[in-house]
Amino acid sequence: MSRYSIEEILTWPSDNGWYQMSGVEIYIGDGASIGYNVRIGYDAHIGDDAHIGFNTRIGDGVTIGDGDKYLCIGPLGSRDAMLTLILHDGSITVHAGCFHGSADEFLMVVSETHGDDAHARAYRATIEYARALWTETVVAERKRKEKTNE
Repeated sequence: MSRYSIEEILTWPSDNGWYQMSGVEIYIGDGASIGYNVRIGYDAHIGDDAHIGFNTRIGDGVTIGDGDKYLCIGPLGSRDAMLTLILHDGSITVHAGCFHGSADEFLMVVSETHGDDAHARAYRATIEYARALWTETVVAERKRKEKTNE
C-alpha cells in the first residue's frame, strides 16, 4: 500500500470529501483536523469534526462513528504499543499491534502469550477498566436493541 501525505491527498479530485487514488479510498469529514505524523489505514473513515492528534495511528478498516466511545492507553505490553478499545453497538473491540478482535478474544491471546506476567495484568486491568467505564452504556444499548427486536 502506498502512503500519501495529507497535502498530496488534498490535491486529488474529491467528491463530497471522499478522496480516491489507485484504489485507496479515504474519507475526511467536514471540520476534521489531522495532526502531524498521523497514519490512516486503508478503508478507515474519519467523521465530521473529528480531531486526530500528533503521532496517532488508525489501523486498516477502523471506523469510529458517531456515538462510539474509545479508549487509547499506552505504551503497554512487551512491545510498548498503544492499546485502543472501541465501544460500538454494546461490544468492545480491541486493537493492539496487529491484533483486532473482541475483548474476550484479546484476553485469551494475552493469557496464551503472557500467562500472568506484568504485561498480562496490565492488559486485563485495562479491559476491566473499560468494561466498568462503559457498563451503563452497554446496558442501555442492550435494552434499546431488545426493545427494537420486540
